[in-house]
Amino acid sequence: MGQWSRTRWASLPARRGAGALSTSARAAGATPRQRAPLSDPLPSFLAAACRRASLPQPLVEYPFAPGRKFRADCCWVDFKLIVEVQGAVHRIAARFKADRERSQVIACLGYRLMLVSPEEVRNGRAVHLVRAALSVQI
Repeated sequence: MGQWSRTRWASLPARRGAGALSTSARAAGATPRQRAPLSDPLPSFLAAACRRASLPQPLVEYPFAPGRKFRADCCWVDFKLIVEVQGAVHRIAARFKADRERSQVIACLGYRLMLVSPEEVRNGRAVHLVRAALSVQI
């Protein structure tokens, strides 16, 4: 730690915990860093598996509803197909209402929604389901 840092650190109030440290750092004039959004690797894994299977490439984390924060894990716009990987976060009770609203928006926009499990992505079954869905004419 340099001299400036020691002096600055010594001037901060004595508190414990990350929240207190963050508050103290802001009080000392530090600006918070932007945290990169957490992203699930499974949609990218599914997109890569589709590429290896010579299927059309999906748009990953696609904002399918203009003006809304909803994003599709994998979206084939030309085929009006959205594939969602249902991980553990979708089992949280507070998420249920948001997921239901999202599903309703998807239906209202004319997309077909396919829900797959992380296990189906890992074992390759999701690619077979996507191939079948892409082959169906609407």
